[in-house]
Amino acid sequence: MVNILFDQYPIDKGPDWARKPRAEDILAVWPSAAMKRGISGAALISCIVTVQGALTECITIEETPAGEGFGGAAIALTPQFTMRPASLNGAPAPIVIRVPIRFQTNGRVADVTAAKKVAPANLAWAEAPSYAEVVSAYPRKAAAERIGGRATIGCEMTREGRLAFCSTIRSEPIGYGFDTAAKALARQFRLQLETPEDIKAARSVVVHLPFTFDQSMLSQAPPVVGKPSWSRIPQLADMQAEFEKLKVPGTIRVMLECTVQPGGGLGGCKVDSESPAGSGVGAAGLALAPRFKVSTWTAEGLPTVGATIRVPLRYETAQSTPATPSSPQ
Repeated sequence: MVNILFDQYPIDKGPDWARKPRAEDILAVWPSAAMKRGISGAALISCIVTVQGALTECITIEETPAGEGFGGAAIALTPQFTMRPASLNGAPAPIVIRVPIRFQTNGRVADVTAAKKVAPANLAWAEAPSYAEVVSAYPRKAAAERIGGRATIGCEMTREGRLAFCSTIRSEPIGYGFDTAAKALARQFRLQLETPEDIKAARSVVVHLPFTFDQSMLSQAPPVVGKPSWSRIPQLADMQAEFEKLKVPGTIRVMLECTVQPGGGLGGCKVDSESPAGSGVGAAGLALAPRFKVSTWTAEGLPTVGATIRVPLRYETAQSTPATPSSPQ
């Protein structure tokens, strides 16, 4: 059973289900150890519903029984959600929601020892489609009618880290080929597998990969990209090496503006602001840019390659301890 509670916001209309997960969707992400023992559970997750109706930045608020993996399973289920977004002043608006999900069975269910685990979509992909490539793959019929849509596909992973044997989990609206476009784009994903253990682990997972095709992609509007998350940030020693040599007392703040490159690195960076001004801290921040890396595909099914992001940096010289960089903006 899946219900929805949304926080109080100044909105015209709250989000609503376009399609709820099916029983087989929930079964696919059920924690295998709990399923083998016939354990039921529940989880409460918090997510942002995007203007396209996808769920992103999900976190587990609570899970029962604790430690059985139902919180992670609930988050793994979110690519199967399709929602009508909230609206404000007649336009789609993002909103934070809380979704309770029940995993309930009457005793022992089918043996799942050979079942594959569901991996999240926002893995640290070494290769993933760019914004331009997603636009190029937009289904012709949908583009001609200026219709947006979403698709989620399930793919296995090869020993080379590529996606293969993809099947359609859902495609909406039906008849516009959004799943066909998603399968074509899936060939461009690659996960860097470094060790035999990585290769073995990859063969035991299935990736539920969402794709969002927003009709705004068809116009000359700013690129419709997802919000990336950090997959690598500078270490303490990196920040000390760049900022301490400047002998600037107190708090250092730098805001960089960068473009996400293939693989998740940052390029074309420039200083948007620095404090103290004129002290050289902006140049020091630029020197740290190569040590950042972001996700190249988001949980709501949008590319980040080609996106322009703002990178906030703060360093406390008095304590010689840097704050963890905030999320990219």
